[in-house]
Amino acid sequence: MATDNNEPPSGPSRPPSSPPVSPLEKLREMRMASQGFGDVTKLRELAAQWERKASRLRHKAAKYLTKMERARHSATVYKQKHDGLQKKIPELEAQIADLEKELRAGANPSSPLSPAEQSRIQLKIRKIQEKIMGVHHRAHVMDQKAAHQMAVASKHKITADMFQEQAKAAEAEAESYTARADRLQKASEGDLPPASPRPPPASSNP
Repeated sequence: MATDNNEPPSGPSRPPSSPPVSPLEKLREMRMASQGFGDVTKLRELAAQWERKASRLRHKAAKYLTKMERARHSATVYKQKHDGLQKKIPELEAQIADLEKELRAGANPSSPLSPAEQSRIQLKIRKIQEKIMGVHHRAHVMDQKAAHQMAVASKHKITADMFQEQAKAAEAEAESYTARADRLQKASEGDLPPASPRPPPASSNP
């Protein structure tokens, strides 16, 4: 039987160069894009969580820095009180030196002091010595309080530095998630590779 030369040959047909996308392929691409944007949303949520954590840590660090400055101020005040008390001691010691000089002058036979006057001067010297010891004690207490406040300030500084380092790490995590979300969003919007067309099934003549 003769065949027409214009008829296509029997057997499997060649796939067209740009076949139409089937509904299943469209659904697959939409599902891939939807999944991509879902992942972007999740990454941005994680970035926001890390940003909130970094903000909380920064706030804690600021609170401890305020406590540190308050402790340093207290230490400065105590140190100032200590220095003020220490300045009183030379004045009191000078008063004792004057009274002792008066006692030595009263021992001179030419102008002796009465026993009552000598006892009064000695009592006054003893009271001034007691006062000096009290000033020494209060100055020592002020110095100890200043040292304690400086130790508290150092402790708060260490805690603030720790929170600041944790905040830096949290900010780095937030930036990392944001960068990943940006890259994935670009890929989901326009850089996704198109679905590869499936060749049509081979047709056979009966």
